[in-house]
Amino acid sequence: MKKFMTLFTVSLLVIIILNANTQTDPENPIRIQKLSDRVLVFTQDSPMENIVVALVSKKGLVVVDATGSPYTAALMRKDIEKEFGRNDFAYVINTHHHWDHAWGNQTFSEAVFMGHENCVAQLQPGAVDVSGMVARSKQNLDDLKPRLATLDPDSEETKNLRHRIAYDERRII
Repeated sequence: MKKFMTLFTVSLLVIIILNANTQTDPENPIRIQKLSDRVLVFTQDSPMENIVVALVSKKGLVVVDATGSPYTAALMRKDIEKEFGRNDFAYVINTHHHWDHAWGNQTFSEAVFMGHENCVAQLQPGAVDVSGMVARSKQNLDDLKPRLATLDPDSEETKNLRHRIAYDERRII
């Protein structure tokens, strides 16, 4: 199984690097790459370029990682259903337990969740201080928003700060 996951990950990264057909929608912070009729790759317009993969299998749809917020995961789910014309989510594979890969899990509640046993243990209730992380995100937003007024509206720094604020807001919705 370990060899399969390593091969799968390396193959997926090579495919992503070689493929540049990206779709974007200004109303949606998600970028979609359709690698084939059976594979979608999602990245989000954020400081953390997490990759979420959706695959069509005989048993149903498979999602690899579920991003860092239920809101963003719901946008991805909607895109997956639209692109594949189905909603039979069979599996969610968590590559590891970090919030930015697993906080969107509940969006696919009907699926079977898979991950290393350490991943499963770290995702158990109480293993992560969720309320503390949300409070820190809210404080971060309170600190970042006033900075916008001090910056040149057309600057790259303003653009990056707006992306960061939008990303943090999606995390706590």
